[in-house]
Amino acid sequence: MSDAESYSVHALERHRIEEILSSLGLKLSEWSSIEYARDGLSQEVRWKNRQAPSDGRALLYFSRHVIDWLQDGDGYIVQFDNSNWFSAAEEFLFSSLIGNETAKAINACGAILIDSQDTRAKLLLSYIVFYCLLFEGHAYLVSPGSSGERYLGIQDGFIYLCALGDEDIDIFLKKIDAGLEVIPQWLIAYNTDFEES
Repeated sequence: MSDAESYSVHALERHRIEEILSSLGLKLSEWSSIEYARDGLSQEVRWKNRQAPSDGRALLYFSRHVIDWLQDGDGYIVQFDNSNWFSAAEEFLFSSLIGNETAKAINACGAILIDSQDTRAKLLLSYIVFYCLLFEGHAYLVSPGSSGERYLGIQDGFIYLCALGDEDIDIFLKKIDAGLEVIPQWLIAYNTDFEES
């Protein structure tokens, strides 16, 4: 694993998440979900959903693939909406992923920032997606510093691919359906780097 690869996870205050989303043409709804903010959008908002697999291994593979929907940017934002309810045991698992203090802070603000897009950060993001799908949570993912034309929603065991304009959601979904058993390229690089260290 490369020494240059490192990331950190921070809880974001509501005013900070609103600033970042505004710069992307996005906003928080009344329920703290992410949605497009542009009045009179010149491009059509498109979305498609897909139910996540119920088999544990297939769900893990699915979680690793769907994060490729997000655009390159300056890390990842994970926004949880106001309708989540996780048991104490489920919250314990989540806090083991992102750290106990950060997990506690999410209850107050609803969002985290993973400040990198390196392979370790992508792996963490895929586990957060896995967690949300497994426990049927509600979360929204976007890359700060991107164009804001794409984001990923997770609700009740479904993923929602959201895009502006002619982003080809169908091609992406076909790629996922055809290649769930194929390891994503970013994970192959991570495994190779890990084995060499």
